Amino acid sequence: MSIQIVTSFILFIAFISNIEYYISIKKWFLILRKGLVIKMSVLEHEPFTAKESDRPALNKIKRVLNDGNRVPKLVGPDGEEIELPRSVFHVLQQVIYHMIRGRAIFIVPEHKELTTQEAADILNVSRPYLIKLLEQNEIPFVKVGTHRRILFSELMNFKKRRDAERRRGLDEMARMSQEFGLYD
Repeated sequence: MSIQIVTSFILFIAFISNIEYYISIKKWFLILRKGLVIKMSVLEHEPFTAKESDRPALNKIKRVLNDGNRVPKLVGPDGEEIELPRSVFHVLQQVIYHMIRGRAIFIVPEHKELTTQEAADILNVSRPYLIKLLEQNEIPFVKVGTHRRILFSELMNFKKRRDAERRRGLDEMARMSQEFGLYD
């Protein structure tokens, strides 16, 4: 496997569009891409998405990552081999899993403070609705001057609770439909 294939997929995930995956990473991180080291700040760039032309490489990487008989390694441009830590290995598996399915990958540190607009965008709600949730103490926040800030981890906790409530409601509706003979 070429260094370009491996390095192009060392993209740490924290949030995957509308999927609740996140890991703690530093505010600043390095991405290796085509042999270059790039310093990048989170949420300042568009999400990472795979092109259709990337699919063969993604499938090949998936096969390599799912081969439990070998230890995954990163091969540098000079041939140096570095064994991937388990945490990086699992992140790569998640990245490949979601990119193959056409999902965008966002990078957000767990302790990142989000603006109300960023939080609303993540929840796919309007900013005024998010403000209402904050004022009802549904999501913890802090004020920085006159601006509200929400920790990414708190936003994800709210999202998990909201999604669980929605699932319970849908399960209840399905159960009631079955009881009344409306659901086959």
